[in-house]
Amino acid sequence: MTVAAPIFACALLFPFRSAPLARTLGTLSFFVYLCHVVVSAAARMALGIDLTTLPGASIALALSVLFAVFMYSTRFGKWLA
Repeated sequence: MTVAAPIFACALLFPFRSAPLARTLGTLSFFVYLCHVVVSAAARMALGIDLTTLPGASIALALSVLFAVFMYSTRFGKWLA
């Protein structure tokens, strides 16, 4: 919260015009938010990844981002965005 609150306040005080890259990254972050719990649980159960370590958390993050990119590129992802 110490980092997020000032960044959020600056974002509200200094709005920028929407750029295509910003819209794409915003949509991808929403998809990562939607799928990270399921992907992390699947990685822990199926692959035996320990999510409490930095390498395990990094693998779960990478898998979540890959799944989000896949979801974004499908028809279902276009419907959500």
